[in-house]
Amino acid sequence: MRLVGFTMKPAGDKEAFWNKLKYRKDRYDINVRNILLDDVDWYSIVTGQSIKAGKVTLEDASVEVYCNKAIQPSTDKIPAFPSQTLQKCPLPLQVKKVQLKNFDIFYKEYNTESKQRGTVEFAKTNGTVTNVTNIPGEIAKNKKMEMDVHTRLMNDGKLDVQFSFDLTKMQSGAFSIDAALGPMDGVSMNRAIVALSMVEVEKANVQSFKLHMNGNTTGANGTIAMAYTDLSVKALKPDKNEPGELKKKGLATFMANNFVLQK
Repeated sequence: MRLVGFTMKPAGDKEAFWNKLKYRKDRYDINVRNILLDDVDWYSIVTGQSIKAGKVTLEDASVEVYCNKAIQPSTDKIPAFPSQTLQKCPLPLQVKKVQLKNFDIFYKEYNTESKQRGTVEFAKTNGTVTNVTNIPGEIAKNKKMEMDVHTRLMNDGKLDVQFSFDLTKMQSGAFSIDAALGPMDGVSMNRAIVALSMVEVEKANVQSFKLHMNGNTTGANGTIAMAYTDLSVKALKPDKNEPGELKKKGLATFMANNFVLQK
């Protein structure tokens, strides 16, 4: 079965969305051109018993996630990981495989200090998610929900990421991540880091980046290895004379470009 033209977004524009919030909440705008459903148990769905499918394929999609840091965060809400979101499904759920084809994903965040919006782009994203379930019997057979994703970071460097979620530990949200980034021009990251970190990359030849991390809702730890050459950055600060603009921090820029921290 094929579904064409699926769209999900909050009613109204972004400004109206923010004005309704008491506490910070991400806004999701999702458009999927094609959804293909294979091996679906329609009887169980229609009778309200469960949601089961062998494979769901999502093709040609645009996903925008927007976070407005000008809105105060909730003091008691812990963000839910994908494995924990499964618990909220009102029916038993099992999808053996979800395939993502040609996704463009944008994470946008407004920084109250820089007064600017940064954007992280994951272009031409393809991937698979296996063992999507909240059914105890299925979890007993295979406790891992796994995601294998391949994308282009900032539409530049090739990024491969593997996520693993332990479905027997949904309460804590236990997970692991392995990521590997190939060569890219570090200047490409400026669309994100100028606004979010107030640092501008003037030049950087990123050769590789590798990450391994284990964690849960309370914290995470892991290792990072990065190889690069010809790095030059500029530290920035808000320009008091030009609201919404940034200017160079002289001493911090000198320190960043002339000293190397060693453990």
